[in-house]
Amino acid sequence: MHRSRRQAAPGTGAPATHRKRARKGEGDKLRTEILDAAERLLGEKGSPDYVSMRAIATAVGVSAPAIYMHFDDKDELFFECCSRRFHELAELMAEAAESHDDPVAKIRAIGRAYIDFGLTRPEHYEVMMLGPIPDKAVGDPEDVPGARALVLAAEIVAGGIESGVFRGDLDPFATAVALWASVHGVVIVLLAKRKQPVKLFNDEEKVIEQLLDIIGQGLIA
Repeated sequence: MHRSRRQAAPGTGAPATHRKRARKGEGDKLRTEILDAAERLLGEKGSPDYVSMRAIATAVGVSAPAIYMHFDDKDELFFECCSRRFHELAELMAEAAESHDDPVAKIRAIGRAYIDFGLTRPEHYEVMMLGPIPDKAVGDPEDVPGARALVLAAEIVAGGIESGVFRGDLDPFATAVALWASVHGVVIVLLAKRKQPVKLFNDEEKVIEQLLDIIGQGLIA
């Protein structure tokens, strides 16, 4: 069924609040406002399951059907919302790496930045890593959120091999993927632990440091 932009949001019992038709050049601004509202509500509710398109529309001041002019569905909206944070992750990791000269210290620093990102932004992290990936997001690998972070890790490994600090038998990209799997795994475990009523361990910091130690020792020549 064709969606009318003047249609009230289902179940509201009253016409939705509408803006005036956007002038030329304002479409990108509205799209950004939709993403900002979705991100804010995601942080408040903790999961996309508890955030409706109607709630996002209300927060922005448009009708729910108006959102579909910019996003095909809620999965695409939240994926793009959280992908913005993954560009932030790449920047945080790059900044962390720049603070060190030693390859081992660089790997520890980017690993720590990744883990801290996941643990402090669990809603965004779980959407990006565990949620469905919209068809539109499957294209050039370099455009996939998180790709920059993976390339950064591979470059650090390659530099460590070239300098003789890291083992010569390592494949830079395969090692970067293995490193990603390691830090991703600890983020998922720690986030899951926080949701459990029975705690098998409480010292998250010790777990993180142990993982980073193991990673560093496994790379050294």
